[in-house]
Amino acid sequence: MFERMNRLWAARRRRLQNISSEAATTRPETDLIPQVEETLAVQERVLGHDHHDTNETRRRLADAYCSAHRWDAAIPVLEQVLAYRERFSGHDDLDELETNGVRNRLAGVYRSAGRLDAARSMLERVLECRERILGPNLRPTVGTRRELAEMYLSAGRFGEAIALFEQNLAHDDQPYEEIHHDRCCLAAAYEAAGRWEEAIALFEEILSYREQLVGHDNPFARAARDDLARVYRSAGRFDEAVTLSDQQRRGPSSSTPQ
Repeated sequence: MFERMNRLWAARRRRLQNISSEAATTRPETDLIPQVEETLAVQERVLGHDHHDTNETRRRLADAYCSAHRWDAAIPVLEQVLAYRERFSGHDDLDELETNGVRNRLAGVYRSAGRLDAARSMLERVLECRERILGPNLRPTVGTRRELAEMYLSAGRFGEAIALFEQNLAHDDQPYEEIHHDRCCLAAAYEAAGRWEEAIALFEEILSYREQLVGHDNPFARAARDDLARVYRSAGRFDEAVTLSDQQRRGPSSSTPQ
């Protein structure tokens, strides 16, 4: 009797897995939502809510909702996926990083849904895990720190944003375009916090870099010049602001005495 039950159980599991695998190879993810929802309902009834296969289908359903930009539908499903992994996954570094990947995905979905407080809280957990396991300088850690700093900056939490951007810039082994991005964001954070001299020093570096890279009259260089002139004015350095604005109008020859 037990042998027969085991055969039936194995056959049912294969059927449930085949439904998902066949659908995945023949139809776009967003078209699969009703089918994956049905598969999940069957698995929850037959295998139970806490079975590994059930959670994998739950993850696929969350992916399908995200592909359809159905953020409010994806969030509770991803929250269940995360809760399962936090309860049942192992505690070695690889397991923790995989669970942390779900947290990172959930943070992105919170952000897409406009739930910015929840996104920031989840990103803080992601960053803590990556710093602890990967260290402070690997690109996944640096990227998460950058994303969290940008969210702090958007929320007006300038001190926290500045601390994270400064931490990123303390390590110069990142690709230079990422360093330049962090430098621009840090300059904006200094400006927003009223730390004029620090903002000026960074905006001067940004302008110099862009002029060397793309030339004096390129739109990116002109934008950097406008930024620097604006911060000069905010800091009360009006003569320098006027000189820079004159250079902007007259072009590259104005920076060289005649």
